[in-house]
Amino acid sequence: MNQAGKLYLQHVGLLLDCTLRRKHDAMTDVRHIVTLYLEDMPDASYEDIVGELGNPEHMAEELMMDIPVIERIQGRRMQKQIYQSVIGVLLVMVIAAVGDVVYVMKHAENYVPIPQASIDPMARYEDNAITYFLNYELDENGNIVRAINAYGEEVPVNEDGVPIG
Repeated sequence: MNQAGKLYLQHVGLLLDCTLRRKHDAMTDVRHIVTLYLEDMPDASYEDIVGELGNPEHMAEELMMDIPVIERIQGRRMQKQIYQSVIGVLLVMVIAAVGDVVYVMKHAENYVPIPQASIDPMARYEDNAITYFLNYELDENGNIVRAINAYGEEVPVNEDGVPIG
């Protein structure tokens, strides 16, 4: 059998959605038909085979008509493609996560924690300011100079901004 015949058989086989036993039986029939054609036309091209026997989709449809419904696997190719896509996406995600971990581990010495107070000195006291309804005045080092309550009165507080007494 020439390369064109093998390619035709492969295309038909990929289009059959049925059990392996039925697929084997159907492909035996197609192989016999293609072999008979190629005996008469040994140098036939793929296009010649399609012209004589019909396109692979049509051949697969004809073969599927002879297969009982119980032995058909509708959507098997689609299901296989979905599984492959999901596995591919998961594989890419795992590779990306491993890459991130490796990158962070290699460059861990370059990471310096930024103290919260150096970003915004008031952030250190924000929870207590909300809890006790206080406004704080801070010095240049971010320490509380004085605390004022909602009535405008000065309130003594400890170093964390919690009212004393």
